[in-house]
Amino acid sequence: MRYLIAVGLVAALPVVAADWRSPPGGPTFDTGELARQHSLLDEQRRRLDHERQLESQRLEREHRFQIERLRHEQRLEVLLREREARLREQDWQRATDDEVERAHPGWKSLMSTAQFNAWYLDQPASLQRLRDSGRAEDVMVVLDLYKRDAANAARRAR
Repeated sequence: MRYLIAVGLVAALPVVAADWRSPPGGPTFDTGELARQHSLLDEQRRRLDHERQLESQRLEREHRFQIERLRHEQRLEVLLREREARLREQDWQRATDDEVERAHPGWKSLMSTAQFNAWYLDQPASLQRLRDSGRAEDVMVVLDLYKRDAANAARRAR
């Protein structure tokens, strides 16, 4: 190994004989070898950049997939909740219908008659809201009032 000595400073720079030539003007580089190494480093850098880009794209796809999966799960959860609510509503409606049917047999057909509808339209809005409330007690009140009014009208007609 050879060492270069600068004025006032000692620089311990090893000079390898295979890589350096020492002509009278100072050491020179083997430009062919340096160009080859530079080319290899450029190729490695390009390959690493490409791999980084592929990894970034893969991570982005995975992230989008996870977001879409979460959205899908949320939509399913909402649909399940809505279905459960509809089923509870249907069960409640069946129970309500059964309760009204026990108190007023044939009430659905009665409420679809022209006489009932004419009477219903003459009633105040508060009474109309009772029929549409969906509660068995409210529907039974409306039916009780209709039957009472129908019976009074039949007595007056005699």
